[in-house]
Amino acid sequence: KDGTKFPAEVSSVVFKDQEGRDRTSMIIRDITTRRLTEAALRERNQYIESILDNMPIGFAANTIDDGVARYVNRRFIEIYGWPREVLTDVDRFFACVYPGPEGRELKARVLADMQSGDPARMRWSDLRITTQKGETRYISATATFQESRAVILGCPFDATASLRPGARFGPSAIRRAAWGI
Repeated sequence: KDGTKFPAEVSSVVFKDQEGRDRTSMIIRDITTRRLTEAALRERNQYIESILDNMPIGFAANTIDDGVARYVNRRFIEIYGWPREVLTDVDRFFACVYPGPEGRELKARVLADMQSGDPARMRWSDLRITTQKGETRYISATATFQESRAVILGCPFDATASLRPGARFGPSAIRRAAWGI
């Protein structure tokens, strides 16, 4: 009305009236509120991702039905020593990080543990992994389900240093600290 510009969504349709003449119907909707809400959501998501990307432990979220990695933080990548582009789903993750027959056995055990839904079974300690450079590391990890989103959340941490001879803290102390027990 007053000439102020605003974001809008336009819907238009051409139709014939009763006499067969072409007519146009147009609806213009003010979408200012939608745009403000979308901007606030983007800002919130960036804030949350910034927190997750800078956590001291690894964090990944995979969808349960297809195993696709929906989110992987920087520390997860550092711990496992594989680029994000490689760790795209559960199958590729296990094939790369846990190669060979031992890896296939471990994958079957971990998947069975997760399918059990028992939180006590969804913790694994001192697992030997192989990085992309062929280095051996040891990790401990825990997983949990977020059923409302059909997502499994994985949180590994690097336990390699705690397993070295002369380490100040053993694996059990590291686990207790990481898992808050």
